[in-house]
Amino acid sequence: MVARETRVTLGQLPGGLRDSVKHIRIFGPRELAQPLADELELRFEPAGYKVEYVSAYAANEFGLTLPMETPVSPAFSLAARFLAESKLPFEFLPPKPNFLERLATKYSSGRLRATGAVAAGIAALVIGLFLVQQIQLWHYRSQWSRLAAKVGELQAIQDNLHQYRSWYAGTFPNLAILRQLSLAFPEDGSVTAKSIEVRDGRTVTCSGTVTDYPALLAMQARLRAADGVNDVKLEQVRGKSPMQFVFEFNFNPGGAE
Repeated sequence: MVARETRVTLGQLPGGLRDSVKHIRIFGPRELAQPLADELELRFEPAGYKVEYVSAYAANEFGLTLPMETPVSPAFSLAARFLAESKLPFEFLPPKPNFLERLATKYSSGRLRATGAVAAGIAALVIGLFLVQQIQLWHYRSQWSRLAAKVGELQAIQDNLHQYRSWYAGTFPNLAILRQLSLAFPEDGSVTAKSIEVRDGRTVTCSGTVTDYPALLAMQARLRAADGVNDVKLEQVRGKSPMQFVFEFNFNPGGAE
């Protein structure tokens, strides 16, 4: 970096000043300055420049009398030049790389570049999948906004169906019960029903009158033989001709319509 900036700086100098520059002197701690001097020597000596590491200040280095064996340091050199009011014809500072440049320099090997490219590809694929999913969600939400009103109407109709289903079920349980009772009762009028009560859609209580007990037993026998009729029980019989009766049974049509 220092070599590059040095070349750029020398290239920007006027021709006469650039030709007068023949020495490159490096001040600083040996562990830092000597490697820099060695690197610059390889780059600039072929162009006619002499590169040297300054290990000690000369007696008249800055036009001032310096203490003996003064340690060489950039801070001392800058301070002495300032006190001597000696101005440099030009100077430059090496550019300070930013975070991204340092990161790129640190991870610029081929394997890391390949790994980074694969990671970037995977990230792009994941982002693409999420984008496609979001587009689909936007599409479906747009469709739902157009159908929401109709869906609300259909839901209201369905709620009404659930509420009133027992009134128009396809099995017609009450009519089926009345049919089985009418088939079981004799046509001569010897057995007559006065009231019929249906509870829970299946438990039936029937009361009425009968001319004689055998006619009642015959009617109950026919009722027991009917489809869907179970547990026929004679609850009460009283009086004489005509007799009053109350019986109960369970009705399960078995899904017949």
